[in-house]
Amino acid sequence: MYDSPIPDHEDHKYEEHRHSVLSLILLIAVVAVVAITAIGFTFWAFGLLFHVFGTLVRVALIVAVVAFVWRRVTKGRWRRV
Repeated sequence: MYDSPIPDHEDHKYEEHRHSVLSLILLIAVVAVVAITAIGFTFWAFGLLFHVFGTLVRVALIVAVVAFVWRRVTKGRWRRV
């Protein structure tokens, strides 16, 4: 009398799959470890970047001071030649 698109042997309600408390705790622990590792790596990368940048700025300042002093010291000598 009623034509169901689903055959009789599949005509039942599907129950939702419920996760156990242990699996949820394990999932939270894994996500926390991954997040802490990612944040640690990010801060390590920023530290390396700022260290390299600071070293380059230090070298650039030393080169600029040496060039300025060299020009001041040798400025008068080159004009006399």
